Amino acid sequence: MSWIDTPPDHAYRWHVRLLLAFLASRGRLSQSVRLWARSPRAFLSFLRLFKAVDRDSFTDDAMVELSALVAFQNMSSKFNAALDVPAEGFCRVPGRQPAPGGVQR
Repeated sequence: MSWIDTPPDHAYRWHVRLLLAFLASRGRLSQSVRLWARSPRAFLSFLRLFKAVDRDSFTDDAMVELSALVAFQNMSSKFNAALDVPAEGFCRVPGRQPAPGGVQR
């Protein structure tokens, strides 16, 4: 069960309802998909990512390598947050001012 509940009668946009019906017919409609669908732009990006990383398009070795890279990035971001490591400025967050020296914090 997630922290955010999506009511079964949530009013999705029409184009999102079509995609949800398609996923439901294939047995791929999960709670996480329903949560992503509440933000149509994020949902369509999620579907593109899901299609790009579809298991049929990668070998087992490639999936292991991709999974290891994602796990490493996840671990790295958690350590950086826990150790209060400042951002290096590769990704600009809208609304934040760069810190003195040009590094965005």
